[in-house]
Amino acid sequence: MSLEQFRLTPEKAKEFREYLRKGTMLTGLITNRRTAQKRINGEVLSVEAVEVTFPDNTLGVCYADNFEDYQFESLIGFVGYDEPFLVERVDETNNLIILNRIKALEILRENLWKTIEVDQVILGSFRSMNAETGILHFNIYGQNAWMDKTDWDHSFVPRAAYDIDLQPGDEIELKVSRFNSETRLLQVSRKALIPDPWSGIEDRLKVGDFYSGEVLNISLNEIESRQGYFVRIHNAGVVLRCTPRAGLQPPASGDTVNLRLEYLNETDRKGRGSIIKVINRKENAFNETSKYNKFITTSRRKARQQS
Repeated sequence: MSLEQFRLTPEKAKEFREYLRKGTMLTGLITNRRTAQKRINGEVLSVEAVEVTFPDNTLGVCYADNFEDYQFESLIGFVGYDEPFLVERVDETNNLIILNRIKALEILRENLWKTIEVDQVILGSFRSMNAETGILHFNIYGQNAWMDKTDWDHSFVPRAAYDIDLQPGDEIELKVSRFNSETRLLQVSRKALIPDPWSGIEDRLKVGDFYSGEVLNISLNEIESRQGYFVRIHNAGVVLRCTPRAGLQPPASGDTVNLRLEYLNETDRKGRGSIIKVINRKENAFNETSKYNKFITTSRRKARQQS
């Protein structure tokens, strides 16, 4: 049922006015992102909003300026999520229950600071990553939280937002690393919730054997040790720097590859492999890696000239 089909009965209007009077926190499922009409300073304007469905199939609407202080390019990423709301107004004339998520988050945020503890597991919403500082930004009930890129994964350090499989608004579990209640600074970690894949890795992987894995990213860097195709080994979790064998059309990010393990050191948390075959190759694999190959060729040419 859409908002146009919904009819606000007098009984439902009375019920939601009572929620408004008592400040009752409600949880509703965001079922649609839409453009809605809203009167602002005496003028009716088109604004972004979301439709919210409650368990009894009552529908409400939350305008973008009541959704969150952070300005999203679009609220489409929240469709399908359960979110907290307070009733802002019951408008029987226009058949609307108007909701406010910002006020609900304020209450939850204050409760968070009253109960927060180190090592507490909380649900955070991804916002962005600053590639220059290596800081990932999350939101927890409207509270900003940050993560150093080294706390993302045991084996893989993201260098840009496209290196992680998250879009703004996506939620993941995080562990509280440290906090300051006075300054409201909150640091979190994803890595702390993930078993360390390097523990006992030399008992599970053997140099000279063949394994499959997924190419996570392709790195361009003047430092040779940071160049390469970084592959996460299936059923092992570690990420190794690999080089395609001679004559092989290089893989693209997301491709599955077969590789031969050339080197592994659990103490140094390092490994290296040679990619011998690409499986499920993307159609744009050559285009995606041609820039990398050109970079490597140029770098090696410079090295020969300097020597």
